[in-house]
Order: sequence, then C-alpha cells, then structure tokens
Amino acid sequence: MHNLRRTLRALRNFFTGRFFLTMLCATIAGYAAFFLLPSVYKAQEAVVIIPRIKQTLNVGDLIENKHLELVEVGAYNLPANAITDRDEIVGNYVRIPMVAGDFIFADKISAFQIDPQLDTFLKSGLKLVTVTPKGAAQAVASYLSPGDIVSAGTIHEERVEGGGVTKVVYYPVELSKLVVFGVENSRGAPIISAEDELAMSSGQSTSEDLIPKTVTFIADKEQAAMLIAAEYNGGFHLVFEERRAK
Repeated sequence: MHNLRRTLRALRNFFTGRFFLTMLCATIAGYAAFFLLPSVYKAQEAVVIIPRIKQTLNVGDLIENKHLELVEVGAYNLPANAITDRDEIVGNYVRIPMVAGDFIFADKISAFQIDPQLDTFLKSGLKLVTVTPKGAAQAVASYLSPGDIVSAGTIHEERVEGGGVTKVVYYPVELSKLVVFGVENSRGAPIISAEDELAMSSGQSTSEDLIPKTVTFIADKEQAAMLIAAEYNGGFHLVFEERRAK
C-alpha cells in the first residue's frame, strides 16, 4: 500500500510538473504548425472565378451577359450564398438595386419582373383592364376578391315601336368567365384586408378605403375592348359566378 501511494504521488508530480506541461505545449504547437496552419494558408490561397455586376442595375432590369464581369477572388472570404454560376444569373430580373462591383445573391434577383402571377398573364398575351362599376354593380364589386369569377352584362339602348327607347342587357359569351385581378378604392389602392380594417379603427385609415371604385380584370384583347366599350357606351353590370379556392 505504501509503495502504491508513493507511485501515485510520483505520477501526479510528473503530470503537474513543468517538464510535462512544456512537452504538452510543444506537442500542440507542433501539431498546429505542421497540420492546422498549412490547411488555413491553403484555404486562404484558394481562388474562384465569380460573376459580379459591372454597371448600375435598377429594380425590374433584365440581367444580361453584358451586365456581368468575371473576376478572380479569394474563396476564403467569399460569402457562402454568393452565386458563382453566370447561367444562374443571366435572364433573371433585379429585385434589389445593384451597382458595379456587387456580387449577386439569390435574394437580389428573381425569375419574374413584377410578380409571378402577373408575369405569367402578360407572357401568355393576356391584359389587365380596369373598369368602373356604377350603381348596383358597385355593390357587387364590394364582395369580390382576386381570383373570383364574374360575368359582365352590357347595357344597350334600343328603340322600340312608337319612338321610345329602352335599355336592354346582353350577356356576351366572351364576358361570361372574367377573372378578377383586384378591386381598388378611390385612391387606386387595393381594397384593404381584414387586418387593415382593424388598423382603420385606430385612425390609420378611413371608411372610404373599403368602398370599391374600380375592378381590374384579367382579359384577352377582345374582352378588354368589350369592357371598355361597355363602360363608355351605356354601362355594364357584374354578376358573381364563383370563388376560386385560394
């Protein structure tokens, strides 16, 4: 037992002694010098070729090859989310303004110039046409939401026997399945949502913001022409058909 205690005391003195600590520090330093530091230096010396903006671009601009330049930069300090492939950039639109020397990140560009839904309509040849409902048609508009389907009845004046004039409503097939893009108030802003209605009660908005003034439809060229003609040549009436699932 006495020998065991003496052995344990000797081991403790060795591991806490200056010689052991010196050797331990030297071993760690040697490992860092021969293994860690070369890896760090190698990473710092690595370079990548990356595209960057070479002139000012504003929101909505289409990014073309001429707007980019390829530069060699150190990979060590390059942000991980920087786009390094030119093909992932060209053909997209600017979401956030950029100036010469900027690297390109995914949140700065978009495949759509305005928004996905609207770009899809415009590229397929459809139009946006805004009309102004009046009278009872305005009441129907207050129940509409984007995506709703309506029909439009056009109002025409026709002469009757005896020289009188009567108003006749027609429901053209072309205007039987119109898609609502938006409903706007007198300021041209979209009718405010339920959350905004709550803000209105605290004085940030007015009741006028809830009253529809215009309705914007997604239409082809012929439908747009018919709606415009109906508004200026006697009027139209809206008939709610269905609400599409959001």
